[in-house]
Amino acid sequence: MDVEEKNAPFRGLVNPPSGDLHFLLKFVMSTFLGPDVYSDNPRCSAAHRLAKGLPPYTSNNLGDSSLRVSQLESLYYHVLRHAHPSLVLNPNMLYLHLEGKLHLSGSGAIEDCKQFISFFPLSIHGHKRYSTSHGIVQGIVLIENTDTSYMKKEDLERFK
Repeated sequence: MDVEEKNAPFRGLVNPPSGDLHFLLKFVMSTFLGPDVYSDNPRCSAAHRLAKGLPPYTSNNLGDSSLRVSQLESLYYHVLRHAHPSLVLNPNMLYLHLEGKLHLSGSGAIEDCKQFISFFPLSIHGHKRYSTSHGIVQGIVLIENTDTSYMKKEDLERFK
């Protein structure tokens, strides 16, 4: 093992995720990201839209925003930077989640099993890959000032 490997940041587990890991994954992706819907002013996170009971939208209702897959990865690792290593996915498993292909066995409640495409369907939020290292997801925005007032206190505590 060389020096670079020893000093490399921990990039998560390779094993199928647990219920807590699913919860954190769903929490991060649905709380800090939202669809770029014209009529949502200010923009709402995916979870907030569901909690408010806002009407469904189509690709015609979306702005031109997009996020790079690398930005989604950075968001995930930044938010979970202080989390226990057993609660963080490695990049390959995170990519599977973004594509809706992450194996979700034994995670508990069906609510905790939602994948990225449950909040941002592929039919509306296209995924484009320009090379093996560069891809984007269309029609989503980063929610900078997330509103958590609609969340259950126990969910906020579980996140902390």
